[in-house]
Formats: sequence, structure tokens, C-alpha cells
Amino acid sequence: MILPDHFTRLQLADGGGSGGRLQVLEGKANVEIGSFTQRKQIRQFRRAASFLCQLRFINSVPDELTKRLPIGSHAYRASTCKLSHSAVAVAAAAASSATTTKKRSLITEDAGVAGRPSTVEDMEMIVAANLPVFYFHPDERYFPCTVEWFLERCQLSVVRKGLQRRVLEVLQSYGGLTPERLRDAQKLWNSRSRRAKRRTFLQLFLDPEARGGQPQHMLDQMPIYAHVKEVIDPQGKRAAIEINYMKFLAYNGFYKLFGWLYAGEIGAHDADWEHVTMRMSPDARQVLGVYYSAHRHRDGVWRSADEMLREEDGRPKAFIATNGHGSYPEPGTVPRVFFIFPDETSDQGPVWRSTQCHLITPAGRLPQVMDRGTELNGSAYTARGLKEPSPSVKVVRDSAAWLGYEGKWGSSVVAPQLQEWYERAENPVSRTWLQQVFFPLLPGVESIYEPAMESAEEVVDEIKENVDQALDSFRKP
Repeated sequence: MILPDHFTRLQLADGGGSGGRLQVLEGKANVEIGSFTQRKQIRQFRRAASFLCQLRFINSVPDELTKRLPIGSHAYRASTCKLSHSAVAVAAAAASSATTTKKRSLITEDAGVAGRPSTVEDMEMIVAANLPVFYFHPDERYFPCTVEWFLERCQLSVVRKGLQRRVLEVLQSYGGLTPERLRDAQKLWNSRSRRAKRRTFLQLFLDPEARGGQPQHMLDQMPIYAHVKEVIDPQGKRAAIEINYMKFLAYNGFYKLFGWLYAGEIGAHDADWEHVTMRMSPDARQVLGVYYSAHRHRDGVWRSADEMLREEDGRPKAFIATNGHGSYPEPGTVPRVFFIFPDETSDQGPVWRSTQCHLITPAGRLPQVMDRGTELNGSAYTARGLKEPSPSVKVVRDSAAWLGYEGKWGSSVVAPQLQEWYERAENPVSRTWLQQVFFPLLPGVESIYEPAMESAEEVVDEIKENVDQALDSFRKP
């Protein structure tokens, strides 16, 4: 159902003793499209308005909707919201899926306010100064490397899909692959026929001699790659800044049964992209907490600011599991998968205090993602780098041409920019000990706003029906 062009506003009208009414306005005339007489219904309308705002059908939620609305009185005034365009598809709002919602661009009313970073350039010093420090286990054998070093030791091939994969064509042999050539190979691949792409894919094959990564004495010179995002709440306002600190290792080693028994190459693969996510206040002046990601994002846990272990200079600590390289907030044994594949971390092994931060977020305005909520407890500490850069960390603006590659990094690793955490807000809740051990395949929580969004969609469906009925009666002579 499309509203005519001359319906240009929505209004929450004073309903006197009967509650409130949602109206569309045509000049001085109005058509009532929803009546809300119970406190619960008004709460639902508040959610519906937030939902419409998120979809850009309205620019903002009326102030009255952010307050407690007393029933049976005239304590609140009529409030209007201008539509973001003159013809509004209310039915489309009700039918829009979560996927459609994500694809819409988001509006922030407060982005660019003085003191609030709104561009990648504004964030450079903060990103570098708050770089985590990573602790390896003494038994670790596979260490970080730069993407360029890794690609030089890779062969890029076209591989046939199926149970018995086989190389059909070598596009670039060992020794000559660069990020730019990798990107160009992807462009060439994209120009192939659908049939060819449906049956095959691109894959990087690492020279087995390079699986150990770059020499351990160069550990502090290995960069950590950073990606910054602006997190927007359902009302369209900035809720937080999130920084993905990405570490890249040449090889993910095999797992040992019960932590000590060799059982083949279980879990081993070339190329290992891992990350931790720092969540900051909307003005990036305070650190709220860190998400320690492990095992393809499934087994991650949050730690609030007052629970994090930090270096003397304030940088957060993260402890890397042996071979698998997942990140954890404390050293020790982490039970997983019916106690069969535990993760071992320690503070007694090599320490990675990187002196280089490669910022790979494209220059310009910060990319925006929809907030999924967080379980952080509200504690915070002052972020480093607010006034001057960290003397120990160099910021490098990395064009990251390799982000144009969408094939496999090794036999099973998806390109980092295609992994779910890269273009989304971080997981809202931690994986519990019980889930890690007994329910390893249990899906995570999509959003703590999910129940509210479902209620909002139900209310919007109801509004749509009222729109149809109201407009039919309005058009009758």
C-alpha cells in the first residue's frame, strides 16, 4: 500500500483519556491509521516508530515516544515526524526482512558533532594507541606474518568444486603474487561465465615451508590490521565505535585430543585470520570493553572495561590459544567440544607488542553498522591517543588491495571481508562455558533487540491494515 504524495507526515496525536492516535496528515486534514489506548500498545508503538526510523521511513522518533506516556491525561502534546520521502510504502516497512534492513544506509543525527570522530582519519591515533598486546603459548609453532609475505609464498589456482577437488588452472605460481595481482585476478575471474564460476573457485596454496610464519625475532614488527565501524542504534543515533583488531598468521595448526594426544591434522589449514573487537563510547573517548573472538567467531567472550587485563601503559592483553590462535581474556585451559579439544593459553610464551597498525578501513566517513546490543556492564576507562599518538605504534594507511580477493585463503578460510563480523556489529553476548563444551554448534544470539524488532514488525503489520481501511473510508464520497 503506497500513501499518496500529499500525505507527508505521521503524527502521534493527543488522545485525551483514550490514549494516543497515529495519524497521517494531508495539510489540515488527517486520517487516523492507528489507535493506541493501552500502555502496552503505546510501548509497542514506540518500538514500531523506532523500526520505521531504522528503515528510513521517518527521520526521527518523536520526543514523546522516548518518555513514559501517561494514559488518561493530556500530559503529552501532539508530535509530528517528517517522512524521509513524500511517498512512503508502509506495507514495505512491514514486509522488509532483516536482510533488507541491513542494506539500507543509516542516518545518524549526531555524527560529526564536535569532539566526535566521524572519519577514519579522526580515528587513526586512537586505533593505534589502544592496540592490544598478544601473548603466545610457549609451545606455539606458527607465528604471524604480513599479507604481502604470505602471498609471495602462495600459488593462486582455479579449483573444481566437489568432494574430490582438483586444480584446473594455475593463475599465478609461487614467488610472484602481490596484493594488486590478487585483486586483478579476482576481477578477471568475475568476468567469467556464470557456469564456470558455479563449478569452480579461486584458492591460495601456501608453500608448506612457510607455515611457521615470519621469524619470531621479528614478532613486534608484524602488523595488526585494524577496521573501524560506527555502530548505530535502532533510533538512528550513534551507539558506539567498534574497532576490529585483526591478526594474520600463515597457518592454523592441528588440534590435540584432550590437549595432548596427536590425532592427525584435525583443524589444520593455511591462512588464519583472527580478531578481537574493542567497543568504545560514541565519542571514542572511553573504552567500554573487548570481545575476544575464537573459532570462527563462535566461541567469543566479552570483558567489560573493569574486567580486562591490561598492560601498564593501558593496552589490553589477549592470550592466543596454541595452534588454533583464538583469543581469550585470561591465560589457562579453556574446555571445548565435550572436553575433547581444549584450548591452551599462557602468559609465559612470546609476547607480541606490535609496533605497526595497518588501518585498512577506506578513507572518509566511518562505515555504519546496525547495533546488535552488548552485555557489557557499563564500566569504562579513558582511551589512549586522544591528544597525541602513541610513541611506540606507527599507523600505516594500508590500501589493502587484497580485500578485493573473494576466493579461499587456503582450503577452508573465507576472505576476511566476507566473514560475518567484518561488516556487522560484534556479537551481542558471550559464549558460555556450557555452550562451548556441550553445545558447540548452537547458533549465537542475533541481536538483543530481536524480540523488540519482532514486536515492532507485528505492530507495523497492524498499522498497514489500518492504513488500508482508513484510506478506503477517506476516499469515499
